Amino acid sequence: MLRCGVTGKKVAFRLPRAEHWYSNLGKWPLLPAENRADFNACPAVGVYQMPIPAFISQEQRPGSALARVHLLLRNLMLETGMSHGDRIPSERELAERFGISRMTVRKALNQLVDAGHLERRGTAGTFLPEPAVVRPLSKRVSTAISEVVGQAGHKPGARLLFFEQAQADANIARRLHLDEGAPVIVIKRLRLSDAVPFCVETSYLPQHRVPGLVAADVFAAPSLYALLRERFGMTFATSDFHVSVAAAPEIEADLLGLAPGVGALAMRSTVYDRDGQPAEFLISWNHPNRVAFESLRDDAGPVKSVFTDWASPTP
Repeated sequence: MLRCGVTGKKVAFRLPRAEHWYSNLGKWPLLPAENRADFNACPAVGVYQMPIPAFISQEQRPGSALARVHLLLRNLMLETGMSHGDRIPSERELAERFGISRMTVRKALNQLVDAGHLERRGTAGTFLPEPAVVRPLSKRVSTAISEVVGQAGHKPGARLLFFEQAQADANIARRLHLDEGAPVIVIKRLRLSDAVPFCVETSYLPQHRVPGLVAADVFAAPSLYALLRERFGMTFATSDFHVSVAAAPEIEADLLGLAPGVGALAMRSTVYDRDGQPAEFLISWNHPNRVAFESLRDDAGPVKSVFTDWASPTP
């Protein structure tokens, strides 16, 4: 059950696409201050949360007709479990449902379309936009971003932010089955889809598994997993992962173009090789409007190699 921060009532919600896990958080300037924290504190996984434009004009002040339409649309999406790619009701249907003139409904929809929160598809209607990147959540299938983005028809890209040797703290050591203080390689990259940033990722690699790896190697490699496979013979078979919603750290938020305090999708994952040994610990901060996570229905079968990065090294 989800408790609405506006009405206070409990609302049952469903996952319209059981294989999709994502949340879309934004600032809600039209909500009373006492309600914003409650609503943002209980994000609905699998339910689209429509962002409201950050600007507030005179006609959008709390209590105005446009503000009411925005709020009613948001509640409708929560209560009906709308998801990315779903078609919203027509202007006539919304006007009748909300008891508001079609002209006001049309103006509110136009604002949301102009802000990129809705999209019109000709005569087909108005839809919730699809995310730019859909990342698979799988313990058995590759989650290499360069392949995920490329397979979706977009141009993958990466910007190396820093590369350093460090000592594993207690958390990193536990994840990688190392002694605390053991040397690790830390690689932080900004990931791009068609030159648009969508996530910031920090990889921790046991140094003894990547001897001689330097920043220039990562800078020149289109795919980190391909580099690790081809140069160091590393294999990747399974992974554990945890996805949550939290305010991104200041640096990550700035790189992703997020305002301070806005929720982002945080993923933490440990990747294991074919011998069951940890090969990488990954922390990934994802833009809430540009990324969705997708679980796979056939994730319990034998190990698959959907993406080239997940293949065994050539003997």
